[in-house]
Amino acid sequence: MKPFQKIKFGSTELVLNKEEAARISKDTKEVFGLYRKQVNGECDLFVERHNVATMLEEIVEELRKHPNVFRQGLGKLRCTIHVSDILFANSLYQLLDYYPGSQGKGRIKSIRFGIIGKAWRSRKSITQGEIPTDTEDLIVNWGMTRGEATIAGVSKQSFSCVVLRDENTVPVGIFYMDAEEKNAFAVNTMTKEELHKLVTDKCEEKGLTEILAKLNEELRGRAPLIRIYD
Repeated sequence: MKPFQKIKFGSTELVLNKEEAARISKDTKEVFGLYRKQVNGECDLFVERHNVATMLEEIVEELRKHPNVFRQGLGKLRCTIHVSDILFANSLYQLLDYYPGSQGKGRIKSIRFGIIGKAWRSRKSITQGEIPTDTEDLIVNWGMTRGEATIAGVSKQSFSCVVLRDENTVPVGIFYMDAEEKNAFAVNTMTKEELHKLVTDKCEEKGLTEILAKLNEELRGRAPLIRIYD
């Protein structure tokens, strides 16, 4: 039996061959590329208009002044903000480059991936002082592929994701931190819960949480929110 090469739906006919597959793939990438460029541009404009990057920097520097937030002599620290993506449903969008300075804004992760996905799905803040070394644990509990699990923890060991909520307790973003050292956050007498509260309070004081709620309200209604998986 020869494999079928056409599927017909009423008056619509879909041809299945390598050439058609390549054309559809190219067209789809171009369409989504245009959508993504527009979404990124809208987010960048919002960030610039509301000085969101400056807010993040000020919050991080205030956290540095607290003796129990970061481990003494902490090396490379990275902080950023993740929000719900407005192009793809069930995805998180990195709103800012990492502070202190390294690139990263505009990246997309599934809400099923890693610690940010775990925090978003559970709506609970998470601070982890050491990445598990068991590959199966990372696959089952952290939503990683086997390839991702193999390299997990090679450069980063400590992670903190603080879920920020609006006045109706709806999550509007994640305040994210990572570091190369183990147990880099909530040191000495500070508990993880105290760290989460401190970060939450700082974000509210600086107006960051309110701005993220505004971002969600302004842009989400104008975006397609494409659902890849049911």
